[in-house]
Amino acid sequence: WSKYFSNFLRPCEFDCCAGCKGYAMTPFLSPLAHEAAIVHFNGNLKPFQGGRRVGKPLSPPADIEALSDDEKKRREKVPLCSCGPQCVQECAAIWWDNMPDGP
Repeated sequence: WSKYFSNFLRPCEFDCCAGCKGYAMTPFLSPLAHEAAIVHFNGNLKPFQGGRRVGKPLSPPADIEALSDDEKKRREKVPLCSCGPQCVQECAAIWWDNMPDGP
């Protein structure tokens, strides 16, 4: 785990599992995705549900607590994957980068 990844996380506030509110950290972040030979997307992490994504590194929010409630809620649902020791991108981008072009 890189401390850099912690800049993207905050305690779950909106779409939490039972008993996880204020305890579990969100969004889901896969810290070793950049080293993986296979990345499996499970359940609500299925990338085709959110539409095509472009693989580009994300910057951590300047002040994650200052984000609007709508933005915090949206961020809780977007799983993140490492793209290096100090690099994070949407996991869906990895999947879409390996899919043929199409609708």
